[in-house]
Amino acid sequence: GELREAMESLDEELKDMPEPEEDLLASDLRTLKRERTRVENRMYELEPVDMTAIEEFERESSRLSDLREKMEKLREEVRSIDSLVRELNRRKKEAFMEVFNRVNEHFRRIFAELAMGEGELLLENRDDPFSGGMTILVRPKGKKAVRLEALSGGEKSLTALAFIFALQQYQPSPVYVLDEVDMFLDAVNAEAIGRKIREFSRSAQFIVVTLRRATLRHADRIVGVTMDQKGVSRVFTQEVPGAGG
Repeated sequence: GELREAMESLDEELKDMPEPEEDLLASDLRTLKRERTRVENRMYELEPVDMTAIEEFERESSRLSDLREKMEKLREEVRSIDSLVRELNRRKKEAFMEVFNRVNEHFRRIFAELAMGEGELLLENRDDPFSGGMTILVRPKGKKAVRLEALSGGEKSLTALAFIFALQQYQPSPVYVLDEVDMFLDAVNAEAIGRKIREFSRSAQFIVVTLRRATLRHADRIVGVTMDQKGVSRVFTQEVPGAGG
């Protein structure tokens, strides 16, 4: 009884539904046929199908995976190298600044003793000392502070010798040879250089070529070369009594 009633209810609902329009059905059918034709044409364009393409794809996919793995390893190596370079640069800067600061301390002291003034070594770029140079700034006694290039010939010689002596104090050598370094110095400064060389000669051997008596009087021994009227050279040695007095 219930089944029959349900079927009769569906029949009534179907009777109430409007009939589909024939034009709409025909239009949808034409659209489907055109789409089927387009798909079939596309399939024909893809022929002939290479059945080895799947194997080739798998090989290339495996090769791509290997390359990606190698690339990642290379990136790791690059990161490791970059880290090492940064660490080496840090150590290099640290070592350089330690030497620079020590030499600067010696330079200030020695310049003050030689010129009775003030001197200082300045880096053009203290944050990155290897990207720039170094400047020597001095203030001779009774004068304003100037850079090395603005000094007179004698002042430049005195400043350069103070710098050389500062380097020697940081890392001494057993022997030094100085060739007429007092040429442009006046008597007072030549005397100061002679005393400083005498002081440093306690821990190193100095061979000094000079024509200045102010320097010679601080030597332990003088080796001279003379030439007679016949043009014959003669070498002589002479002990300096009371040297350094």
